[in-house]
Amino acid sequence: MRTLTIAAAAAATLLAGCAKPGPPPKPQPGSWSMKMELVDAQGPDADKVKAMMGPMFASMSNMSICITPEASAKSDPTKGITQGGDCKFDRQEVNSSGIHVSGVCTKNGTQSKVTADGSITATSQDLTMQTETTPPGGKAPMSMKLRMQMQRTGDCKPGDITPPAGSGPM
Repeated sequence: MRTLTIAAAAAATLLAGCAKPGPPPKPQPGSWSMKMELVDAQGPDADKVKAMMGPMFASMSNMSICITPEASAKSDPTKGITQGGDCKFDRQEVNSSGIHVSGVCTKNGTQSKVTADGSITATSQDLTMQTETTPPGGKAPMSMKLRMQMQRTGDCKPGDITPPAGSGPM
């Protein structure tokens, strides 16, 4: 679940900021399918990370999420941006024509370079996130590249996961 939280925080980070020509649209209420993929991991323990996250993301790809009208209305793309860290962004283009974010976040002596690019509409999201994390003490950095795709598939249905309003990556 920690990885899901990290992925949600990363998605929230992608949606942070504001720029013209307008804010990204709120997600349409309904059932959304989700696919998350670990595209690449490099650095110490990269094989362990791939072995752990690959199957976890694959299992998450079978989930459907119900976005209620209340959740859509309360959608706060800035929620959870820093997750307790200090972030400085050199690029924050989040608007109706795309998402392009880059910056550096620091938490407990660990520094992470974060980039995110993608598209968001009222019925779909396609986001690619990349992080390069450098732990304190001169340890070797770890880099990961993730891709998250979400698509509205229709009305909410039994079996969909219904997160509390304002809590998810949307």
